[in-house]
Amino acid sequence: IEIRFLRLAMQLNAPAFLGYADEIPHDKKFILQNIKAETDVELKNMITSYLEKSDILTKKEKVQFLSKT
Repeated sequence: IEIRFLRLAMQLNAPAFLGYADEIPHDKKFILQNIKAETDVELKNMITSYLEKSDILTKKEKVQFLSKT
């Protein structure tokens, strides 16, 4: 999950002209499906905080995400 999170963060912050955004939907889905199983509390908190503050999640996804963590 850490590698997917790092790639997601890179893609979200890369300039659009680089065309580096193809894996955003896949990484987002993977993270949302696997965050509950993460055992590293510090990593889990970092990912949770990042996603809560970002615009990548819909309101519905944020509610579901927060209930899983």
